[in-house]
Amino acid sequence: MKATAVPNEKVVFIMDCVMVMLKCDTGWPSIKKQLGDVNAFMKSLQEFDVEKVSDKVWKKARDTYISKPNFDPEAAKAVSLPAYALCKWAIACSKYAEVTKKVAPKKAKLAEVQ
Repeated sequence: MKATAVPNEKVVFIMDCVMVMLKCDTGWPSIKKQLGDVNAFMKSLQEFDVEKVSDKVWKKARDTYISKPNFDPEAAKAVSLPAYALCKWAIACSKYAEVTKKVAPKKAKLAEVQ
């Protein structure tokens, strides 16, 4: 992706969401900069702690990107396999965060009982 001078709009849309989740600047120049060090970028994805992301960041990621019809892994797959994978990753992280938020109070209550 980083070698692309003018990326597909689906790729940029997905990458902008990933940048929001990672608390980085959006836009192709910033994305290319992040992708400049693939090892560091991959490490940031691997070490991404869903539970430490603020509600504000999740709201922006979901409202601006993930909830939109064009945030579609299958559509991205036709354009870029890395974008497809990152789209699936963002959706999975979002769903995990939603479930964790619902389960946390129940988990705390269970700990009190024990």
